Amino acid sequence: MILSKLRENWIYESIVTTYGDGIPNSAPMGIKRVNENIILDIYKKSNTCGNILKNSEFVINFTSNIRAFYDSIFEKNRIEYEKSKIVNAPILKDSDAYLEMRVIKLIDRGEKIRFVSEVVNSEMRGDLNLINRARFLSLESIIIFTKIPHLPGDREFLLKLLERNYNAVCGVAPGSIYEKISKELFEKLNELNELNGINQP
Repeated sequence: MILSKLRENWIYESIVTTYGDGIPNSAPMGIKRVNENIILDIYKKSNTCGNILKNSEFVINFTSNIRAFYDSIFEKNRIEYEKSKIVNAPILKDSDAYLEMRVIKLIDRGEKIRFVSEVVNSEMRGDLNLINRARFLSLESIIIFTKIPHLPGDREFLLKLLERNYNAVCGVAPGSIYEKISKELFEKLNELNELNGINQP
């Protein structure tokens, strides 16, 4: 049920929980659904990567509580866990939903390892508000666009922000309305430049 709510090849923000020598660990992480599997690209030097390599199991927790993402990096002692039903990994006590995962394939990608994993158990415990960055990046780009005519001294900086946001949107939500909006902003920017006789760098 949860898996069906994830659009293929979109990247959703989650908190991945693992055990390291019996000690719970949590880390914010983007996850992507491909067919019926979940893909994670994790830096080799991270604790999460080491724990998954050792245990081959982990939990993907979904929450709309941004404080939980902050705590999973800076205030780990604030996080409460509970036991999972099947895999050897903890669950965030306050997660809205979770997926218990088991690794089925590893791919070496230089500084990262790609984990291809299958869902072995899942539960929805509240309203599932999935976080995909494209929505917020598109809104930010629209706001940036409105500032360009009024801040000529910051024009180059703002253009770089637009480009960065567009590339990010293409990466986290390919084929989405957000990608379309970001692309149209560039087209409107070209129209604005032509109207004002400005050559875009």
